[in-house]
Amino acid sequence: VSRRVGPPSMYGLTPLYAECNRNKRAIAVDLKSTDGIEIVRRLASKADVVLENFRPGVADRLGIGDAALREGNPGLVYVSVSGFGSTGPYAGKSAYDPAVQAYGGICAVQANPEDGVPQLIRHTVADKVSALTACQAITAAPSWHPQNFLFGSRFSGTPRVPSTALRLARHRHTPPSPQP
Repeated sequence: VSRRVGPPSMYGLTPLYAECNRNKRAIAVDLKSTDGIEIVRRLASKADVVLENFRPGVADRLGIGDAALREGNPGLVYVSVSGFGSTGPYAGKSAYDPAVQAYGGICAVQANPEDGVPQLIRHTVADKVSALTACQAITAAPSWHPQNFLFGSRFSGTPRVPSTALRLARHRHTPPSPQP
């Protein structure tokens, strides 16, 4: 998405894409091919952390779930972030930031005070908070097992949880909007 947000600048890249991907190295891998799966397994065998954001069960079906990747790297920290978590009625649904803001109640807190119509925060706040939460889980991993820095853990989370926490924190410090 960030490749297409805003007008292109140098080298056909948008400013957002260039900012978010500065100094990164990337490859494109066909996860539906055996060669692609082998590339991911080979990379994971040397990695400290793998982070994926497929719907629950997709990584396992592809053969790159936590158990499969840990066969080649028992100390791997595997982080899984999905839109609605791994269980529950919405677990299999994909999610985008606006949907997570709505389900988490952020839109209601941002409602227009004049007409009460819910409003989105104009930034991908749920995506950003989810990324920060995943980073906290990754950096906390060593403290869970002090003898080994890389100990083989799986963290699973949903952006709905941090977005709900944001809503509650904001709600505690914001006077209620007038009702129509």
